[in-house]
Amino acid sequence: MSYLTLYTSFALPLLAAAQSYGNITYDPLTIVRGVHNVPHLDRNLQPSSKDFDIDLDISGNTYEESVLVLPILFTCILFLGFTMFELCLCCRMCCKTCRCLEDQGAPLRNTITTLSKWNAAVASSRGSLIRQFFAFAILTLIACQGMLWCSHYYVQGASRSVDAVDALKDTSVNLENSGDYLENSGDIIISLVTDSLPSCPEASDILEYTDDYEQYIEDYNDIIEPIPGDLDDLEAFMRKYGVVYVRRAVWFVYGAFLAFVVAFLCVYTTKSKTLMRIIIAVGLILLHVLLILWCLFAITMIVLADFCMAPTDNMISVCPGSAETVAEYYGTCNGTNPFDDSLDSAYDAMDSITEGLDYLTQSGGPCEGNPYLLQCYPNVDDINGNLTFIEGEISCEPMQRQWAKLFNDSVCDGYFTAVFITFFTLLLIILCLFSLLIVASLLYQYFGELWEVSDESMVEITSTESNDNPVWNSTSTRSNDLKTSDLIFAEPDAPPIASEHDTW
Repeated sequence: MSYLTLYTSFALPLLAAAQSYGNITYDPLTIVRGVHNVPHLDRNLQPSSKDFDIDLDISGNTYEESVLVLPILFTCILFLGFTMFELCLCCRMCCKTCRCLEDQGAPLRNTITTLSKWNAAVASSRGSLIRQFFAFAILTLIACQGMLWCSHYYVQGASRSVDAVDALKDTSVNLENSGDYLENSGDIIISLVTDSLPSCPEASDILEYTDDYEQYIEDYNDIIEPIPGDLDDLEAFMRKYGVVYVRRAVWFVYGAFLAFVVAFLCVYTTKSKTLMRIIIAVGLILLHVLLILWCLFAITMIVLADFCMAPTDNMISVCPGSAETVAEYYGTCNGTNPFDDSLDSAYDAMDSITEGLDYLTQSGGPCEGNPYLLQCYPNVDDINGNLTFIEGEISCEPMQRQWAKLFNDSVCDGYFTAVFITFFTLLLIILCLFSLLIVASLLYQYFGELWEVSDESMVEITSTESNDNPVWNSTSTRSNDLKTSDLIFAEPDAPPIASEHDTW
Protein backbone atom coordinates (compact mmCIF):
# COMPACT_ATOMS: atom_id res chain seq x y z
CA MET A 1 0.00 0.00 0.00
CA SER A 2 1.83 3.13 -1.19
CA TYR A 3 1.80 6.50 0.51
CA LEU A 4 0.49 8.26 -2.62
CA THR A 5 -2.35 5.80 -3.12
CA LEU A 6 -3.76 6.04 0.40
CA TYR A 7 -3.08 9.75 0.70
CA THR A 8 -5.17 10.46 -2.40
CA SER A 9 -8.13 8.78 -0.72
CA PHE A 10 -8.32 11.80 1.53
CA ALA A 11 -6.73 14.49 -0.62
CA LEU A 12 -8.75 13.81 -3.76
CA PRO A 13 -12.06 14.69 -2.12
CA LEU A 14 -10.68 18.20 -2.51
CA LEU A 15 -10.03 17.62 -6.19
CA ALA A 16 -13.15 15.94 -7.48
CA ALA A 17 -16.82 16.75 -7.93
CA ALA A 18 -20.23 15.19 -8.28
CA GLN A 19 -22.22 15.59 -11.47
CA SER A 20 -25.01 13.02 -11.70
CA TYR A 21 -23.57 10.23 -9.62
CA GLY A 22 -24.59 8.70 -6.33
CA ASN A 23 -26.91 11.02 -4.44
CA ILE A 24 -25.49 14.17 -6.07
CA THR A 25 -26.77 15.82 -9.25
CA TYR A 26 -25.12 18.93 -10.63
CA ASP A 27 -26.79 21.24 -13.15
CA PRO A 28 -24.49 23.96 -14.56
CA LEU A 29 -25.51 27.57 -14.10
CA THR A 30 -27.09 29.39 -17.04
CA ILE A 31 -24.08 31.71 -17.28
CA VAL A 32 -21.81 28.65 -17.32
CA ARG A 33 -23.70 27.25 -20.29
CA GLY A 34 -23.64 30.64 -21.99
CA VAL A 35 -19.88 31.09 -21.66
CA HIS A 36 -19.31 27.46 -22.69
CA ASN A 37 -21.11 28.25 -25.96
CA VAL A 38 -18.62 31.01 -26.81
CA PRO A 39 -16.85 29.92 -30.02
CA HIS A 40 -13.51 28.16 -29.59
CA LEU A 41 -11.13 28.90 -32.44
CA ASP A 42 -7.88 27.28 -33.44
CA ARG A 43 -4.84 29.18 -34.69
CA ASN A 44 -6.38 29.29 -38.19
CA LEU A 45 -9.56 30.87 -36.76
CA GLN A 46 -11.52 27.70 -37.48
CA PRO A 47 -14.12 26.36 -34.98
CA SER A 48 -12.66 23.94 -32.45
CA SER A 49 -14.07 21.55 -29.84
CA LYS A 50 -15.47 23.11 -26.67
CA ASP A 51 -14.91 20.02 -24.52
CA PHE A 52 -12.56 20.52 -21.58
CA ASP A 53 -9.37 18.73 -22.51
CA ILE A 54 -6.38 20.08 -20.62
CA ASP A 55 -3.45 17.70 -20.58
CA LEU A 56 -1.05 18.46 -17.75
CA ASP A 57 1.69 16.44 -19.43
CA ILE A 58 1.44 18.09 -22.86
CA SER A 59 1.66 21.85 -23.36
CA GLY A 60 0.07 23.63 -26.27
CA ASN A 61 -2.61 21.08 -27.17
CA THR A 62 -5.55 21.99 -29.39
CA TYR A 63 -7.95 22.81 -26.55
CA GLU A 64 -5.50 25.08 -24.75
CA GLU A 65 -4.92 27.00 -27.98
CA SER A 66 -8.66 27.29 -28.63
CA VAL A 67 -9.35 29.11 -25.35
CA LEU A 68 -6.58 31.64 -26.04
CA VAL A 69 -7.37 32.77 -29.59
CA LEU A 70 -10.65 34.69 -29.10
CA PRO A 71 -9.66 36.60 -25.90
CA ILE A 72 -6.31 37.55 -27.40
CA LEU A 73 -8.00 38.62 -30.66
CA PHE A 74 -10.41 40.98 -28.88
CA THR A 75 -7.61 42.25 -26.67
CA CYS A 76 -5.57 43.13 -29.76
CA ILE A 77 -8.55 44.99 -31.23
CA LEU A 78 -8.92 47.07 -28.08
CA PHE A 79 -5.17 47.64 -27.98
CA LEU A 80 -5.38 48.90 -31.55
CA GLY A 81 -8.14 51.32 -30.58
CA PHE A 82 -6.09 52.65 -27.69
CA THR A 83 -3.04 52.97 -29.93
CA MET A 84 -5.01 54.94 -32.52
CA PHE A 85 -6.17 57.28 -29.79
CA GLU A 86 -2.63 57.76 -28.57
CA LEU A 87 -1.41 58.40 -32.14
CA CYS A 88 -4.08 61.05 -32.57
CA LEU A 89 -2.86 62.77 -29.42
CA CYS A 90 0.75 62.54 -30.59
CA CYS A 91 -0.14 63.90 -34.05
CA ARG A 92 -1.95 66.84 -32.51
CA MET A 93 1.01 67.50 -30.23
CA CYS A 94 3.42 67.52 -33.18
CA CYS A 95 1.11 69.67 -35.27
CA LYS A 96 0.63 72.28 -32.57
CA THR A 97 4.33 72.26 -31.70
CA CYS A 98 5.29 72.95 -35.34
CA ARG A 99 2.55 75.58 -35.63
CA CYS A 100 1.00 73.80 -38.58
CA LEU A 101 -1.77 76.34 -38.69
CA GLU A 102 0.54 79.34 -38.61
CA ASP A 103 0.95 79.68 -42.40
CA GLN A 104 -2.69 79.41 -43.30
CA GLY A 105 -3.29 83.11 -42.84
CA ALA A 106 -6.60 84.65 -41.97
CA PRO A 107 -9.61 83.22 -43.72
CA LEU A 108 -11.46 85.28 -46.27
CA ARG A 109 -14.43 87.37 -45.22
CA ASN A 110 -16.95 85.07 -46.89
CA THR A 111 -15.68 82.04 -44.97
CA ILE A 112 -15.74 83.65 -41.58
CA THR A 113 -18.68 83.68 -39.24
CA THR A 114 -19.15 86.46 -36.77
CA LEU A 115 -17.11 86.12 -33.62
CA SER A 116 -20.31 86.13 -31.60
CA LYS A 117 -21.40 82.95 -33.35
CA TRP A 118 -17.96 81.46 -32.79
CA ASN A 119 -18.19 82.34 -29.11
CA ALA A 120 -21.55 80.63 -28.94
CA ALA A 121 -20.06 77.55 -30.60
CA VAL A 122 -17.19 77.54 -28.09
CA ALA A 123 -19.54 77.82 -25.14
CA SER A 124 -21.85 75.12 -26.51
CA SER A 125 -19.02 72.69 -27.28
CA ARG A 126 -17.38 73.32 -23.93
CA GLY A 127 -20.64 72.80 -22.07
CA SER A 128 -21.29 69.55 -23.90
CA LEU A 129 -17.80 68.27 -23.06
CA ILE A 130 -18.21 69.23 -19.40
CA ARG A 131 -21.45 67.26 -19.19
CA GLN A 132 -19.84 64.26 -20.87
CA PHE A 133 -16.80 64.52 -18.59
CA PHE A 134 -18.88 64.29 -15.43
CA ALA A 135 -21.16 61.65 -16.92
CA PHE A 136 -18.27 59.29 -17.74
CA ALA A 137 -16.60 60.02 -14.40
CA ILE A 138 -19.77 58.97 -12.59
CA LEU A 139 -20.17 55.90 -14.83
CA THR A 140 -16.58 54.87 -14.07
CA LEU A 141 -17.28 55.15 -10.34
CA ILE A 142 -20.46 53.10 -10.73
CA ALA A 143 -18.58 50.45 -12.71
CA CYS A 144 -16.03 50.23 -9.90
CA GLN A 145 -18.81 49.15 -7.53
CA GLY A 146 -18.86 45.86 -9.40
CA MET A 147 -15.51 45.04 -7.77
CA LEU A 148 -17.23 45.01 -4.37
CA TRP A 149 -19.90 42.72 -5.78
CA CYS A 150 -17.17 40.38 -7.04
CA SER A 151 -15.61 40.29 -3.59
CA HIS A 152 -18.80 38.79 -2.15
CA TYR A 153 -18.68 35.81 -4.52
CA TYR A 154 -14.93 35.27 -4.11
CA VAL A 155 -15.34 35.15 -0.33
CA GLN A 156 -18.43 32.96 -0.67
CA GLY A 157 -16.53 30.48 -2.81
CA ALA A 158 -13.58 30.49 -0.41
CA SER A 159 -15.90 29.96 2.57
CA ARG A 160 -17.50 26.93 0.93
CA SER A 161 -14.06 25.53 0.20
CA VAL A 162 -13.03 26.07 3.81
CA ASP A 163 -16.18 24.30 5.00
CA ALA A 164 -15.34 21.30 2.82
CA VAL A 165 -11.78 21.26 4.14
CA ASP A 166 -13.07 21.50 7.72
CA ALA A 167 -15.31 18.50 7.19
CA LEU A 168 -12.47 16.56 5.62
CA LYS A 169 -10.20 17.56 8.49
CA ASP A 170 -12.73 16.24 11.01
CA THR A 171 -12.79 12.95 9.12
CA SER A 172 -9.00 12.75 9.08
CA VAL A 173 -8.82 13.44 12.84
CA ASN A 174 -11.31 10.64 13.48
CA LEU A 175 -9.26 8.32 11.28
CA GLU A 176 -6.09 9.34 13.10
CA ASN A 177 -7.70 8.58 16.46
CA SER A 178 -8.86 5.22 15.15
CA GLY A 179 -5.31 4.49 14.03
CA ASP A 180 -4.06 5.21 17.55
CA TYR A 181 -6.68 2.85 18.99
CA LEU A 182 -5.71 0.16 16.50
CA GLU A 183 -2.04 0.53 17.38
CA ASN A 184 -2.65 0.49 21.13
CA SER A 185 -5.00 -2.49 20.98
CA GLY A 186 -2.55 -4.37 18.78
CA ASP A 187 0.32 -3.67 21.21
CA ILE A 188 -1.80 -4.96 24.09
CA ILE A 189 -2.61 -8.20 22.24
CA ILE A 190 1.05 -8.74 21.37
CA SER A 191 2.06 -8.10 24.98
CA LEU A 192 -0.57 -10.51 26.34
CA VAL A 193 0.33 -13.23 23.84
CA THR A 194 4.02 -12.82 24.71
CA ASP A 195 3.23 -13.12 28.42
CA SER A 196 1.30 -16.31 27.75
CA LEU A 197 4.20 -18.09 26.02
CA PRO A 198 5.78 -19.61 29.16
CA SER A 199 2.55 -21.44 29.99
CA CYS A 200 1.30 -21.76 26.40
CA PRO A 201 4.09 -22.14 23.81
CA GLU A 202 1.47 -22.80 21.08
CA ALA A 203 0.48 -19.11 21.30
CA SER A 204 3.60 -18.27 19.25
CA ASP A 205 1.56 -19.05 16.14
CA ILE A 206 -0.64 -16.03 16.89
CA LEU A 207 2.38 -13.72 16.76
CA GLU A 208 2.81 -14.57 13.07
CA TYR A 209 -0.59 -13.01 12.34
CA THR A 210 0.13 -9.98 14.52
CA ASP A 211 3.13 -9.20 12.33
CA ASP A 212 0.81 -8.76 9.31
CA TYR A 213 -1.53 -6.65 11.40
CA GLU A 214 1.30 -4.43 12.67
CA GLN A 215 2.50 -3.81 9.11
CA TYR A 216 -0.96 -2.65 8.08
CA ILE A 217 -1.25 -0.34 11.08
CA GLU A 218 2.21 1.10 10.46
CA ASP A 219 1.40 1.91 6.82
CA TYR A 220 -1.98 3.31 7.81
CA ASN A 221 -0.61 5.62 10.52
CA ASP A 222 2.28 6.81 8.33
CA ILE A 223 -0.28 8.07 5.83
CA ILE A 224 -2.99 9.37 8.17
CA GLU A 225 -0.91 11.22 10.75
CA PRO A 226 0.32 14.08 8.50
CA ILE A 227 -3.10 14.72 6.94
CA PRO A 228 -4.77 16.75 9.77
CA GLY A 229 -1.75 19.07 9.89
CA ASP A 230 -1.70 19.37 6.09
CA LEU A 231 -5.41 20.20 6.07
CA ASP A 232 -4.86 22.82 8.78
CA ASP A 233 -2.23 24.41 6.57
CA LEU A 234 -4.56 24.20 3.56
CA GLU A 235 -7.40 25.80 5.51
CA ALA A 236 -5.12 28.60 6.70
CA PHE A 237 -3.91 29.09 3.11
CA MET A 238 -7.46 29.30 1.77
CA ARG A 239 -8.55 31.72 4.47
CA LYS A 240 -5.46 33.86 3.90
CA TYR A 241 -5.50 34.01 0.11
CA GLY A 242 -9.14 33.20 -0.61
CA VAL A 243 -10.66 35.58 1.92
CA VAL A 244 -8.20 38.03 3.46
CA TYR A 245 -6.02 38.70 0.40
CA VAL A 246 -8.97 38.71 -1.99
CA ARG A 247 -10.69 41.35 0.09
CA ARG A 248 -7.52 43.41 0.25
CA ALA A 249 -6.95 43.09 -3.50
CA VAL A 250 -10.53 44.09 -4.29
CA TRP A 251 -10.43 47.09 -1.97
CA PHE A 252 -7.02 48.09 -3.33
CA VAL A 253 -8.28 48.04 -6.93
CA TYR A 254 -11.48 49.78 -5.94
CA GLY A 255 -9.54 52.42 -3.98
CA ALA A 256 -7.09 52.94 -6.85
CA PHE A 257 -9.89 53.59 -9.33
CA LEU A 258 -11.71 55.81 -6.88
CA ALA A 259 -8.53 57.82 -6.24
CA PHE A 260 -7.87 58.09 -9.98
CA VAL A 261 -11.34 59.46 -10.75
CA VAL A 262 -11.19 61.83 -7.78
CA ALA A 263 -7.78 63.03 -9.00
CA PHE A 264 -9.32 63.61 -12.43
CA LEU A 265 -12.05 65.73 -10.88
CA CYS A 266 -9.55 67.66 -8.77
CA VAL A 267 -7.43 68.43 -11.83
CA TYR A 268 -10.56 69.64 -13.57
CA THR A 269 -11.21 72.12 -10.77
CA THR A 270 -7.68 73.50 -11.07
CA LYS A 271 -8.00 73.96 -14.86
CA SER A 272 -4.31 73.04 -15.19
CA LYS A 273 -3.36 71.78 -18.63
CA THR A 274 -0.09 70.27 -17.41
CA LEU A 275 -1.74 68.26 -14.66
CA MET A 276 -4.50 67.11 -17.01
CA ARG A 277 -1.91 65.90 -19.54
CA ILE A 278 -0.12 63.95 -16.79
CA ILE A 279 -3.27 62.29 -15.53
CA ILE A 280 -4.35 61.41 -19.08
CA ALA A 281 -0.97 59.71 -19.58
CA VAL A 282 -1.41 57.79 -16.31
CA GLY A 283 -4.88 56.80 -17.43
CA LEU A 284 -3.53 55.39 -20.70
CA ILE A 285 -1.02 53.25 -18.79
CA LEU A 286 -3.80 52.06 -16.49
CA LEU A 287 -5.92 51.15 -19.49
CA HIS A 288 -3.24 48.86 -20.88
CA VAL A 289 -2.82 47.13 -17.50
CA LEU A 290 -6.58 46.66 -17.22
CA LEU A 291 -6.74 45.24 -20.72
CA ILE A 292 -4.14 42.58 -19.89
CA LEU A 293 -6.08 41.64 -16.72
CA TRP A 294 -9.30 41.53 -18.72
CA CYS A 295 -7.72 39.11 -21.20
CA LEU A 296 -6.52 36.82 -18.38
CA PHE A 297 -9.97 36.79 -16.78
CA ALA A 298 -11.55 36.03 -20.16
CA ILE A 299 -9.33 32.97 -20.58
CA THR A 300 -9.99 31.84 -17.00
CA MET A 301 -13.73 32.27 -17.41
CA ILE A 302 -13.86 30.17 -20.59
CA VAL A 303 -11.76 27.37 -19.08
CA LEU A 304 -13.88 27.31 -15.90
CA ALA A 305 -17.10 27.22 -17.94
CA ASP A 306 -15.87 24.27 -19.98
CA PHE A 307 -14.73 22.49 -16.82
CA CYS A 308 -18.00 23.11 -14.96
CA MET A 309 -20.13 21.55 -17.68
CA ALA A 310 -19.03 18.16 -16.30
CA PRO A 311 -16.81 18.75 -13.24
CA THR A 312 -16.54 15.11 -12.16
CA ASP A 313 -15.53 13.71 -15.53
CA ASN A 314 -13.19 16.64 -16.20
CA MET A 315 -11.50 16.34 -12.83
CA ILE A 316 -10.94 12.62 -13.29
CA SER A 317 -9.43 13.30 -16.72
CA VAL A 318 -6.67 15.50 -15.28
CA CYS A 319 -5.80 13.25 -12.33
CA PRO A 320 -2.44 11.47 -12.57
CA GLY A 321 -2.62 7.78 -13.41
CA SER A 322 -1.84 6.62 -9.87
CA ALA A 323 -4.78 8.57 -8.46
CA GLU A 324 -7.30 8.15 -11.28
CA THR A 325 -8.85 4.99 -9.80
CA VAL A 326 -9.36 6.69 -6.44
CA ALA A 327 -10.79 9.82 -8.07
CA GLU A 328 -13.16 7.82 -10.26
CA TYR A 329 -14.58 5.89 -7.31
CA TYR A 330 -15.03 8.87 -5.02
CA GLY A 331 -16.27 11.05 -7.86
CA THR A 332 -18.92 8.66 -9.13
CA CYS A 333 -19.58 6.24 -6.23
CA ASN A 334 -19.52 3.47 -8.80
CA GLY A 335 -17.42 0.34 -8.63
CA THR A 336 -15.40 -0.99 -5.71
CA ASN A 337 -13.67 1.04 -3.05
CA PRO A 338 -9.96 0.90 -3.99
CA PHE A 339 -9.08 0.49 -0.31
CA ASP A 340 -11.23 -2.58 0.23
CA ASP A 341 -8.23 -4.85 -0.38
CA SER A 342 -6.17 -3.27 2.38
CA LEU A 343 -9.11 -3.36 4.78
CA ASP A 344 -9.80 -6.97 3.86
CA SER A 345 -6.17 -7.78 4.71
CA ALA A 346 -6.60 -6.21 8.15
CA TYR A 347 -9.86 -8.09 8.70
CA ASP A 348 -8.20 -11.34 7.61
CA ALA A 349 -5.37 -10.79 10.09
CA MET A 350 -7.84 -10.24 12.91
CA ASP A 351 -9.90 -13.28 11.86
CA SER A 352 -6.75 -15.39 12.02
CA ILE A 353 -5.90 -14.03 15.46
CA THR A 354 -9.45 -14.68 16.67
CA GLU A 355 -9.42 -18.23 15.32
CA GLY A 356 -6.07 -18.88 17.01
CA LEU A 357 -7.36 -17.60 20.33
CA ASP A 358 -10.53 -19.67 20.02
CA TYR A 359 -8.54 -22.82 19.29
CA LEU A 360 -6.13 -22.33 22.18
CA THR A 361 -8.64 -21.25 24.82
CA GLN A 362 -11.61 -23.45 23.94
CA SER A 363 -12.64 -26.28 26.24
CA GLY A 364 -10.06 -28.99 25.86
CA GLY A 365 -7.70 -26.69 23.97
CA PRO A 366 -3.95 -26.55 24.52
CA CYS A 367 -4.22 -23.38 26.59
CA GLU A 368 -7.72 -23.66 28.01
CA GLY A 369 -8.52 -20.86 30.43
CA ASN A 370 -5.21 -19.06 29.93
CA PRO A 371 -5.83 -15.64 31.55
CA TYR A 372 -3.49 -13.76 29.23
CA LEU A 373 -5.13 -15.07 26.08
CA LEU A 374 -8.63 -14.48 27.44
CA GLN A 375 -7.77 -10.83 28.05
CA CYS A 376 -7.08 -10.47 24.30
CA TYR A 377 -10.75 -10.75 23.32
CA PRO A 378 -11.88 -7.24 24.41
CA ASN A 379 -8.99 -5.74 22.44
CA VAL A 380 -9.91 -7.86 19.38
CA ASP A 381 -13.45 -6.47 19.60
CA ASP A 382 -12.08 -2.91 19.82
CA ILE A 383 -9.93 -3.48 16.74
CA ASN A 384 -12.83 -4.88 14.71
CA GLY A 385 -14.99 -1.94 15.79
CA ASN A 386 -12.38 0.57 14.71
CA LEU A 387 -11.87 -1.17 11.38
CA THR A 388 -15.63 -0.98 10.79
CA PHE A 389 -15.55 2.73 11.71
CA ILE A 390 -12.69 3.38 9.27
CA GLU A 391 -14.53 1.53 6.54
CA GLY A 392 -17.54 3.81 7.03
CA GLU A 393 -15.44 6.98 7.12
CA ILE A 394 -13.69 6.27 3.82
CA SER A 395 -16.85 5.13 2.05
CA CYS A 396 -17.95 7.15 -0.96
CA GLU A 397 -21.10 8.96 0.18
CA PRO A 398 -19.61 11.09 3.01
CA MET A 399 -16.65 12.07 0.85
CA GLN A 400 -18.78 12.85 -2.18
CA ARG A 401 -20.78 15.41 -0.23
CA GLN A 402 -17.59 17.35 0.43
CA TRP A 403 -16.58 17.11 -3.23
CA ALA A 404 -19.90 18.56 -4.26
CA LYS A 405 -19.54 21.40 -1.77
CA LEU A 406 -16.04 22.15 -2.99
CA PHE A 407 -16.44 21.96 -6.75
CA ASN A 408 -20.15 22.31 -7.44
CA ASP A 409 -20.85 25.00 -4.85
CA SER A 410 -17.47 26.66 -4.47
CA VAL A 411 -15.67 26.48 -7.83
CA CYS A 412 -18.49 26.14 -10.35
CA ASP A 413 -20.96 28.43 -8.58
CA GLY A 414 -19.12 30.85 -6.30
CA TYR A 415 -15.77 31.29 -8.02
CA PHE A 416 -17.15 31.14 -11.55
CA THR A 417 -19.77 33.79 -10.75
CA ALA A 418 -17.04 35.98 -9.25
CA VAL A 419 -14.81 35.60 -12.35
CA PHE A 420 -17.81 36.25 -14.62
CA ILE A 421 -18.70 39.48 -12.81
CA THR A 422 -15.06 40.55 -12.68
CA PHE A 423 -14.73 40.06 -16.45
CA PHE A 424 -17.68 42.33 -17.29
CA THR A 425 -16.80 44.80 -14.55
CA LEU A 426 -13.32 45.25 -15.99
CA LEU A 427 -14.76 45.61 -19.50
CA LEU A 428 -17.20 48.28 -18.32
CA ILE A 429 -14.44 50.12 -16.43
CA ILE A 430 -12.18 50.01 -19.50
CA LEU A 431 -14.86 51.45 -21.79
CA CYS A 432 -15.92 54.15 -19.32
CA LEU A 433 -12.33 55.13 -18.55
CA PHE A 434 -11.40 55.21 -22.24
CA SER A 435 -14.37 57.46 -22.95
CA LEU A 436 -13.43 59.66 -20.00
CA LEU A 437 -9.88 60.05 -21.35
CA ILE A 438 -11.17 60.99 -24.81
CA VAL A 439 -13.47 63.66 -23.37
CA ALA A 440 -10.72 64.92 -21.05
CA SER A 441 -8.26 65.19 -23.98
CA LEU A 442 -10.75 67.51 -25.70
CA LEU A 443 -11.97 69.39 -22.65
CA TYR A 444 -8.57 70.40 -21.29
CA GLN A 445 -7.91 72.41 -24.49
CA TYR A 446 -10.53 74.89 -23.31
CA PHE A 447 -8.60 75.59 -20.11
CA GLY A 448 -7.24 79.13 -20.02
CA GLU A 449 -8.62 81.98 -22.12
CA LEU A 450 -11.20 79.91 -23.97
CA TRP A 451 -12.77 78.96 -20.62
CA GLU A 452 -13.92 82.59 -20.28
CA VAL A 453 -15.56 82.74 -23.71
CA SER A 454 -19.35 82.85 -23.56
CA ASP A 455 -22.13 83.27 -26.07
CA GLU A 456 -22.79 86.77 -24.68
CA SER A 457 -19.53 88.19 -26.12
CA MET A 458 -20.31 90.86 -28.78
CA VAL A 459 -18.05 91.32 -31.81
CA GLU A 460 -18.05 92.85 -35.24
CA ILE A 461 -15.92 92.43 -38.35
CA THR A 462 -14.42 95.41 -40.11
CA SER A 463 -11.94 95.93 -42.93
CA THR A 464 -8.86 98.09 -43.04
CA GLU A 465 -7.47 99.98 -45.99
CA SER A 466 -4.17 98.15 -45.86
CA ASN A 467 -5.49 94.60 -45.60
CA ASP A 468 -8.45 92.89 -47.21
CA ASN A 469 -8.58 90.37 -44.41
CA PRO A 470 -10.93 91.11 -41.56
CA VAL A 471 -9.79 92.56 -38.28
CA TRP A 472 -11.56 91.51 -35.14
CA ASN A 473 -12.87 94.20 -32.81
CA SER A 474 -14.49 92.87 -29.70
CA THR A 475 -15.66 94.08 -26.35
CA SER A 476 -14.39 90.82 -24.94
CA THR A 477 -11.47 91.04 -22.55
CA ARG A 478 -9.66 88.56 -24.80
CA SER A 479 -9.75 90.74 -27.97
CA ASN A 480 -6.44 92.48 -27.34
CA ASP A 481 -4.54 89.18 -27.34
CA LEU A 482 -6.41 87.35 -30.08
CA LYS A 483 -4.71 86.87 -33.44
CA THR A 484 -6.28 85.66 -36.64
CA SER A 485 -3.86 82.73 -36.79
CA ASP A 486 -5.03 81.60 -33.34
CA LEU A 487 -8.36 80.42 -34.65
CA ILE A 488 -9.93 78.14 -37.17
CA PHE A 489 -13.34 79.61 -37.73
CA ALA A 490 -16.23 77.23 -38.04
CA GLU A 491 -19.94 77.17 -38.10
CA PRO A 492 -21.60 77.11 -34.66
CA ASP A 493 -22.34 73.41 -34.82
CA ALA A 494 -18.65 72.49 -35.34
CA PRO A 495 -16.26 72.35 -32.34
CA PRO A 496 -13.63 75.10 -32.48
CA ILE A 497 -9.90 74.38 -32.31
CA ALA A 498 -8.04 76.11 -29.54
CA SER A 499 -5.39 78.79 -29.86
CA GLU A 500 -1.68 78.33 -30.37
CA HIS A 501 -1.24 78.65 -26.62
CA ASP A 502 -3.05 75.30 -26.19
CA THR A 503 -0.04 73.19 -27.10
CA TRP A 504 0.03 69.49 -26.05
